[in-house]
Amino acid sequence: MKTTGIIAAIGLAAAAVSLPAAAQTPGLYLGLNAGQSKYKIDDCGSPCDDKGRDFKLFGGFQFNRFAALEVGYSDLGKATAGPFQLKANAWEISGVGTWGVPLGARGIGLSLLGRLGVYNGDVKLTTPSTGAEVKHGTTDLTFGFGAQADLSRIIAVRAEWQRFSKMGGGAIGSKGDVDALSVGGLVRF
Repeated sequence: MKTTGIIAAIGLAAAAVSLPAAAQTPGLYLGLNAGQSKYKIDDCGSPCDDKGRDFKLFGGFQFNRFAALEVGYSDLGKATAGPFQLKANAWEISGVGTWGVPLGARGIGLSLLGRLGVYNGDVKLTTPSTGAEVKHGTTDLTFGFGAQADLSRIIAVRAEWQRFSKMGGGAIGSKGDVDALSVGGLVRF
């Protein structure tokens, strides 16, 4: 009799813990973000345009309402530093943690999100006057934070800031961070 009571209490506790996690069902999702990138360039020169367009295609698996694993590709646009043009892109894999509150029974909710992962990216430096190009690959950390609004169990929108640390180096010379500020959406399957 005592064992049955303990098992029932454990079962009720497990059900109570799993109810909030059921608000956002585990599964696959795909998304697209668009926004602006900013290259951290020392001694930019003239002309100096350190901002570019950012596009990101990503997919992930939501393990529960608190954790997901994402894979993504970012085109970080172009920047101009004196006589040079820079263009960067990156492949990444990140862990994404979310903390939020459900606002309704239909999967509607608001969440804060944080990301930490690694990227493999390329920076191409071009001198338009001579046509010379130098390209260098980098693997380093990426991290960011943002907010997500779940509009239903299937559709969500996001606003996010993300940094790709220490891109460049090698034949390009100096390394610099590239930040991306973007908004977008995702669809769950």
